[in-house]
Amino acid sequence: MTDSNNLEAQLEKLTNSIADLKQDVDNRFNQVDTKFEKLESKIEASDTKIEAYQKASNQVTNLAFGLIITASLSIITAAITIIIPAVTK
Repeated sequence: MTDSNNLEAQLEKLTNSIADLKQDVDNRFNQVDTKFEKLESKIEASDTKIEAYQKASNQVTNLAFGLIITASLSIITAAITIIIPAVTK
């Protein structure tokens, strides 16, 4: 009978240990899940910022090329309207 009582005590200890381990794993899983959700929201915010930066960068590039083309056309137009009539006289 003492062996039976000893086995039952050991079984109860193992059962409690397993329950404690399960609770610990559940808690850690919840912590990881919470951190993952926070990381996901940070990634979404970063993606939004990067997208806005890319759009702004494209607009600045388009503006710069537009200004270069406008300046070039102004110089060409001035050359055609001022220099060519002066040379032909």
